[in-house]
Amino acid sequence: MPLVFIHGIKGSALGDDQGKRHWLTIGQALGLSKSRISLPTEWNGEEQARDSLKATEALDGVYLIPGLVGEKIYGPFLKAARKMDRPVYVFAYDWRRDNLENLKLFINFLKETSAANGNKKIQVVAHSMGGLITRAALADSPELFQSVIFAGVPFHGGVGFLPDVHAGEPVALNKTILSPEVYFTFPSVYTLFPVEGSRVYDGDKELPLDFYDADDWGKYKLGLFALELVSPAQAQHLRLSLKHAKEFRRLVSRPVKTDVPIYVVLSKHVPTLASVLRGGPKSLRGYDFETRPREPGDGRVLERDAIPPDLKHTILVSDEIHSDLLNDSRVQDLVREAGIKP
Repeated sequence: MPLVFIHGIKGSALGDDQGKRHWLTIGQALGLSKSRISLPTEWNGEEQARDSLKATEALDGVYLIPGLVGEKIYGPFLKAARKMDRPVYVFAYDWRRDNLENLKLFINFLKETSAANGNKKIQVVAHSMGGLITRAALADSPELFQSVIFAGVPFHGGVGFLPDVHAGEPVALNKTILSPEVYFTFPSVYTLFPVEGSRVYDGDKELPLDFYDADDWGKYKLGLFALELVSPAQAQHLRLSLKHAKEFRRLVSRPVKTDVPIYVVLSKHVPTLASVLRGGPKSLRGYDFETRPREPGDGRVLERDAIPPDLKHTILVSDEIHSDLLNDSRVQDLVREAGIKP
């Protein structure tokens, strides 16, 4: 039974035509590299312009001190999967780009993989944003799937990525490679926000903020709007990105008619950002990401958001954080066992 793994946002290496890696390297983590991974904000009709980078492989790990200090990422899981005595394929996609684009590529990848293996059905293991792509592909082509394991998937969206988009995300010692200006250029990140309600509060009142409405980003001064850095061309980029993100979310929520076994891996052991306070005592550029109570989750995705609303499923609760869910040996056992069932 072939196994296909699809990673989450930031989960594949990005390289150029000369074979140089631009994401993620030790030099970048140490703040020594000035590589930029932002995408062009120009669009040709409904397609965003491209840069010179391409996804090459899923990230195994990055260590500042080999074997000691760093991130394991997908290395332990991929090592275990390749010992399962069956074909293992990795769908390495450009996680920065439009997920409507990534969805089409993924469906074609599944069809080609099935054909290359005698038209066998495929077990898909999907992490985080890769699970949203998988859920949309399952609705489109359920006949391709033998089983699905969803790990840390934000089915309902959330505000876990709002601090990154609003104020930037340090990568080890590097504080610029994922700045707000860089995140702004990634259409994919907008698919991770809440689909119902804003989870952003002014006092005890939830704001009527729609993350899929470009005007609301300006009205509530989110992301680059907090710095008043958005040009008319950038505003148009945001409108197109959110238009595509909303359409992608519609595809994710389509009904699925299938008896394919579905497994959900989640954690509820890490206090996770559940809501945001505008103008709170610990505000950063107008928003407080610390004061409101956190809820059970994996550090990125809330437990309640990782449960698909409309799919019959079996849950495995892991003790691991979001990035390490698939490195849990019990999850690897589940992958092995689910992949041999008829």
